[in-house]
Amino acid sequence: MEKKIRLREAVKKIVSEKGPSVFSDAAITRNLLTEQGISAEKALTVELILTACPAVAGALQEGKITRTEANVLVGTIMRQTSLSATIVREMLGELLLGVGVSDSDFRVAANLKTDSVLGDQLSKNLKRKGYQWSLTNARENYEVAKGRECLKYNATVDTGLSELDRLATEGNAVANYAVGEYLGRGTQSEETISKAHHFYELSAKLGYGPAYGALADQEIRSMNGSLEKAAEYLRHPIALEGLDGQKWRETVYWMSFYRRANVHRIYQVIIMSVLALVLGFFVRNISWQLGTIAVLAAGISLARAVYARVKNTYQSQRLSMILITASWVSIVFGVL
Repeated sequence: MEKKIRLREAVKKIVSEKGPSVFSDAAITRNLLTEQGISAEKALTVELILTACPAVAGALQEGKITRTEANVLVGTIMRQTSLSATIVREMLGELLLGVGVSDSDFRVAANLKTDSVLGDQLSKNLKRKGYQWSLTNARENYEVAKGRECLKYNATVDTGLSELDRLATEGNAVANYAVGEYLGRGTQSEETISKAHHFYELSAKLGYGPAYGALADQEIRSMNGSLEKAAEYLRHPIALEGLDGQKWRETVYWMSFYRRANVHRIYQVIIMSVLALVLGFFVRNISWQLGTIAVLAAGISLARAVYARVKNTYQSQRLSMILITASWVSIVFGVL
């Protein structure tokens, strides 16, 4: 079975052989892509994009582009061709990557599946720089705002949710957040929570900061959630950005308060564990079994507390306190 070649790889090979000026002729580009193993349908789509928006060829020849410029190109191609936002973003992104333009410059959103190479690359870049890279245009922003208003005032909910779901599928970051927010209202089943998490996660990957705040809130409220993971979400530079981000500021205050209180508890555990450890060795001379139990319990408690202070200041000290109690009870009975 012949291995499928990615569009960016085909473009890279064509540029190395023919030079970037080849994109000025859309028909020739289409034929060259087909020769490289690109499907006829995809090659035809590239020809359509180059024909409908000659500025794309200019950007490919120049070898550099800003996010704003890429945004304009996406909007223009969509108007001229009626191609979906998803296809336009993916194709433009592949073409730009193929000619060697850094994804940190244009940040084009492709189909962000968990196994998407482009999505993973851009997500890493996003975490590093803290920027939003999903491309939108004025019309798309208006449609998202309109859909959110429908949900906010419970007016034509089905219409608003349907429109937001469509935009979310096409890769709009705010639409994904809005759908997750709607699913997160009121009493939730496990299935609904999972769906909301899915949309928040996609929104976060697309660079919408408040989605990180929403994910943090879900971690805190979950029975099996991790406060350390929640804190990691909230450390994102744009997690509290804008009106949506303000909703999660109270969560940050709560996390800060919890961390301070927990650090205090950790120090208490360390002191009590050290004392129990010393006394446990003394009790071993009186009662070897009880003394050994006291030493082991205190040692484990001390190790957990030290780890928590160094690695995870959000770790619960409940188990450590139980171990300390067991250690001190053993000490008392050993002395008696």
